Amino acid sequence: MRTNLKSRRFLVFISIIILCICFGGLGGIYSFWAYPDEFGYWSPAARLSGYDWSQVTSIGSYYSYGYSLILYIIFNIFKNAVTAYRAAIVINFALSIAAVWIIYFFISDIRNIHSEGRALSAAAIISASAVMYPAWSLYSQSTMSESLILFLFVLVSFLMYRFLKKPGIIGGLALAACSMYAYLVHMRMIGTVIAIILTLLVWALSCGNRRIRIGILSFIAVTIVVFVVSFVIKSHIVSEVYTFQSKETINWNDYNGQLPKILKIFSLQGMKYMFENISGKVLYISLASYGLGIWGIGAITSLFVKGIRSLKNRGSGSRALFEVYIFLAVFAQIGVALVYLIDSPSPDNTRLDLLLHGRYTDMLIPVLFIYGIYAMYYAGHPVIITGIISAADVLLSLPILGVISRNNTGMSELQGFTMAGVSYMLSPSDSDSKAFLIRAVLFGIVISWGVCFIVLMARMTNESVILAGIIMVQLVLSVITCNKYMYSIQPYVYTDVQLTRKVEKLQNEDPGRQIIHIFKGGIPYIEVVQFGLRDKTIDVIDAEVEDVNIDSLPDGAIIITDADTPLDGELCNRYDTPIYYGHLKLYFNE
Repeated sequence: MRTNLKSRRFLVFISIIILCICFGGLGGIYSFWAYPDEFGYWSPAARLSGYDWSQVTSIGSYYSYGYSLILYIIFNIFKNAVTAYRAAIVINFALSIAAVWIIYFFISDIRNIHSEGRALSAAAIISASAVMYPAWSLYSQSTMSESLILFLFVLVSFLMYRFLKKPGIIGGLALAACSMYAYLVHMRMIGTVIAIILTLLVWALSCGNRRIRIGILSFIAVTIVVFVVSFVIKSHIVSEVYTFQSKETINWNDYNGQLPKILKIFSLQGMKYMFENISGKVLYISLASYGLGIWGIGAITSLFVKGIRSLKNRGSGSRALFEVYIFLAVFAQIGVALVYLIDSPSPDNTRLDLLLHGRYTDMLIPVLFIYGIYAMYYAGHPVIITGIISAADVLLSLPILGVISRNNTGMSELQGFTMAGVSYMLSPSDSDSKAFLIRAVLFGIVISWGVCFIVLMARMTNESVILAGIIMVQLVLSVITCNKYMYSIQPYVYTDVQLTRKVEKLQNEDPGRQIIHIFKGGIPYIEVVQFGLRDKTIDVIDAEVEDVNIDSLPDGAIIITDADTPLDGELCNRYDTPIYYGHLKLYFNE
């Protein structure tokens, strides 16, 4: 009992640390820093609340609506945009804390260590280290869906384990609700839903219990019905929220846009792209997890094979079925990422981060981290295997260097926050993709050996507390990541908030004034303004697809452009008050 209490005290301590990270930086966060993703989840929430943001929303891509259901509640409780945004971040961190405890109970149960002191302490530390993954910390300080997806993958996997161990109506309903909600948050979670259905079918075939078979088939039937209904809801949201968006842009994040990619896999070019894509995604998983992701993949593959054999020899077993599920879920989610980004090795793709792209596989890192640490701890030759993984990292980087060499632009555009797990050595001015990749691989290999040393020390001394060294490494990397991609740009975001307040003041003085944004492409910073002006309509002129006639703009209009607009001279002649606000510029007549 005392050892159990000790491990739980550690979890409470970690929970407090997570809260300190949350509230320590909350006052310096004002609004979006990931465009247009974050705004895309608030737009359906605004529409459900009776506001029309369709013109600004149509600048970006289509996003799903599951996360919007949570944001809808926040949106209606907090009327101030900055407060609402910060409230969403607090909820993200609360989910992170919940994930630490869920993982701890999962490890304790699946490894049957409820009364083993050192084992429980190790489980507590490993649970904390899984959630302290730097990319998770970064996502938690935004309203991208990634933080919620990371939590939901942990929750759904835990519910799947519990349902397989103790099948029942309540457990089945909870699993069905959470798995389908995860899919509604983002359709890329279809890989997890498929893994659940396939595992349950395996269970139905290997189980002689007719009652369980009927329950499984009912679960699958309900899932299919919800899946079909989701398309109806999605069509309604597209028509209401993305009124002015082109069909091609909507298809980018829709099944209609994925079918040609699936067909492409079967061409010679598609097979080549797939090989290069696999290199990029596997390299990311390895480097982002300090090599533990590869250990984890090896562990779940081994357990999957044992699970299949067990099912053949002895029929259904909850542990064997869960290992089948986790194997299918991990590889299905990697498969989704590969299909979605099949064209990332294209000579015309300017972004290296699409080839490495961590956002679609980051949800797997915490789970692979857990399996990886235990695999390394109990391995017969951990140093040799770590050496092999390091060599594999170098080999995996070679196809990527080849892709960069043949690329028309040298993949000079590097968006670090979409490959957060490997971007510690990336600076804002970097445009040399080859040099960055080499630095990232070398840094990742060094960190992986550091983690290997920590695990070996814990193993040699039989002191699980040494594993906390991994958490220290992650805290340092989290600070680097968050400062680089979020905190560093918040002063500019604050100026966008100041512009919003100025526009609101002008509109309150004269409610009839039209708000017009001239969009010239690039990052849609206007989203921060629309978020702050929830009950105002911003009319958008897309300068990429139509000519802008400055003389035809109303004298009393409030004009918002990007700070570097080429129309500055004409607008200054037309309006007597231009004000520069960091990302944006405001023009109006007094």
